[in-house]
Parts: sequence; C-alpha cells; structure tokens
Amino acid sequence: MPAVMADKVISRSSMGNHLGYRQVKGTKTSAGEISELYTGLQQSYLVDFDVMLSGYAPGAAAVDAVGAIARDLKLKASTKPGSFFWTSTDKLSLTVLVLDPVMGDEGRIYVNEEVVPAYKSLLRDADLILPNQFEAEYE
Repeated sequence: MPAVMADKVISRSSMGNHLGYRQVKGTKTSAGEISELYTGLQQSYLVDFDVMLSGYAPGAAAVDAVGAIARDLKLKASTKPGSFFWTSTDKLSLTVLVLDPVMGDEGRIYVNEEVVPAYKSLLRDADLILPNQFEAEYE
C-alpha cells in the first residue's frame, strides 16, 4: 500500500499481492527511493498535506523513512493554522498520520522481524493505528 498524502502518492511497493501468499511478483521500493521521492515533492512545493496514510513497507529502513516524512509533515503543519485537523488548545493544524502496520495475518508474520520494532517506534507519532488482530497481538 502506498503512503498517501492528499492527492500525492509515494508507492513503497508494486506487487500483485501481499507477502502472505506463497508467490509474490513485483518490486519493493527502497528507503532511499522513498526519501528521494519525498525530496522531489518538497522541491516542487507539494508537501501541504492533511493526512498521511502508511501501509506496507518492505523493511525497517523503509518504515524509518516513512516515519521521518510523517514527522517532517507534522512539524510543517504545526506552524500553519487552518487546515484539516485542529487541536483544542492552540488551533494549529496538524498532519494526521494513519498507520496501518502491515506485518502479517492469520497467525503468521510475513515481513522481516526487523520491521516490528521499526513500526513500534512510529506508534508515538501516529494519530490513528489500524492493525489487524494478529498485528495488534504480535509482540
């Protein structure tokens, strides 16, 4: 699933199905490519986002890159009043991070173990977390 920010998309993989299947065809986007795509959006002044939706990331470094982008967007939005999400105390807009930690399902993990602590490190930055039951119970 791509990281969706307003009407801009940074795709973190191009696959026909998720890793829970025996066979997967397609490619994974590296952490460097994710960061480079975001830099291109910054250079084009296309980083005015209200919501960032994160899903599958191919490795811990990619999760970290997505987290860095989310923190940057939240910082930028905190200085700009009047957008999508308002805090009750200071009326500043915030970019909302919706985190879907795609790690596994039906009793089995289908990402590298290194991805789990990377997702856990993003929990403090997320405004809404959407794990499935397996992901919510996984330690």
